[in-house]
Amino acid sequence: MTGDEGASRFDSLLQKFENTSLSDSLAFKVIRTYPGLAFVKEYLRDPERFVMLEISDEYCRRICAGDRNVYVGKTDFEAGFSDGRKLWRYEVAESYFQNDLRTLRGIKGPVSEQWDAEVVHQQDVWNGKKFTTVADGRTLLWGFD
Repeated sequence: MTGDEGASRFDSLLQKFENTSLSDSLAFKVIRTYPGLAFVKEYLRDPERFVMLEISDEYCRRICAGDRNVYVGKTDFEAGFSDGRKLWRYEVAESYFQNDLRTLRGIKGPVSEQWDAEVVHQQDVWNGKKFTTVADGRTLLWGFD
């Protein structure tokens, strides 16, 4: 895929989500079936945090060892396995949180984040785009590679 095709695909996704309702299961279906790494988080103010609402099937397979419960419903700091192992080291979770805050505050453009999920023996660089929308009074942060 060329850069122009990727930008066009991203713009198309952004248009779909800008006016979507959280009750619209299509948005979550698009996240789940996205062929790469994709997610949607909800921003909560008190205490300030981002809670994962959904991840793509590919994200679940590659990073969460096939278990959505590792991440969905949790923050980057809380994400982990039932045996107590954390998905991300504290430094990784903190860098994700800071990047999410920058996106929330309107800093736009491509995002490159190093990720290292020691538990599943995976590490890579996520090169994607993040953006925020407001749906049903809730602030959502979307990410797609």
